[in-house]
Amino acid sequence: MTPALPARRLAISTIRYLVKKLAVGGEIAVNVYPHRFRHTYACHLFDNGAPLDFIQGMLGHEKASTTQIYAQCVGNVGENYIVGTFRGQSLR
Repeated sequence: MTPALPARRLAISTIRYLVKKLAVGGEIAVNVYPHRFRHTYACHLFDNGAPLDFIQGMLGHEKASTTQIYAQCVGNVGENYIVGTFRGQSLR
């Protein structure tokens, strides 16, 4: 950042483009988009014991019901997916 080149916000479309470009370059097979990172971040917080009111604050949700969606990230479906995907590998 200089007086000649002041810092500017990135446009949402630019962020989306860059994330997609990185995913293609990294040969990531799943659909990657910026909101997926937000969702993954919230799920990791929840999985590691963060209370929903903390996650609500971090995500900027006004209603707790919006944040409760992330409480569904875990359970048998999520656990079976993780075990099936990383079978035989250390997750830590």
